[in-house]
Amino acid sequence: MNTKNFLLSLIAVATAFSFTSCNSDGPNDPSKPDNNRPVFTDIVTVSAINTNSTVFTFRKIDDSPLVTLTVNQAANTANVKVGDRLAISYYSDKNQQYVDAGITVLGISSTAGNGENIPVGKAIDNSNWFTSTISRPVLQRSGEYVNVQFFSDMYPTSVKLRMVLDENTVHDSFPNAYILFNGSYAQSPAPYVYFMSYSLQELWDDSNVQGLNIIYQTNEGKKTFTINRPGNSQEKPVEK
Repeated sequence: MNTKNFLLSLIAVATAFSFTSCNSDGPNDPSKPDNNRPVFTDIVTVSAINTNSTVFTFRKIDDSPLVTLTVNQAANTANVKVGDRLAISYYSDKNQQYVDAGITVLGISSTAGNGENIPVGKAIDNSNWFTSTISRPVLQRSGEYVNVQFFSDMYPTSVKLRMVLDENTVHDSFPNAYILFNGSYAQSPAPYVYFMSYSLQELWDDSNVQGLNIIYQTNEGKKTFTINRPGNSQEKPVEK
């Protein structure tokens, strides 16, 4: 899987690749950014594409209230569809994050997984879970999704990025999923940011499953992030 579209530059301007043009002098006009305003980045679901607007929804963490963001541009349906999971950077009309608001989109990226179920695989078909290291990872459950964000010096056009569920553990109370990240390092090292988003619903439909272990590699060694199934435990997700 080529991940050049998983790269998001926080200063990139949204282009016609993702949004159709519109004529607007309102607060969502991307031609009039205010550099003093805070820029937010979130992984969101495309909830609606209307004639002159696009609606995104997401949860900050776990089962927190649903947040609705609206941009007064229609997404280009040749490249974006309802249900897609995207990473967006944006200005908010309210200059606050995690509140319903109109927004100006500054940058947009697809996510590895795109909100689909985590594919099941075998160790032998996945280089025995070999993976390169990742830096500054952020993992969290957001409603029915698990989101991952991390940095790496690997060049985006050479990277293969995916999450795979170990078929030998798929019906365990806590199945194991692996973040698999492989590619070539850029000649001139620079930090690139990558995004992933997968659905947990198929796992939760198995009454035996009580959570999920996500395993990944850092410079400090192998790490495991555990998500508890909603209602299974009052404990917060743990990392070890």
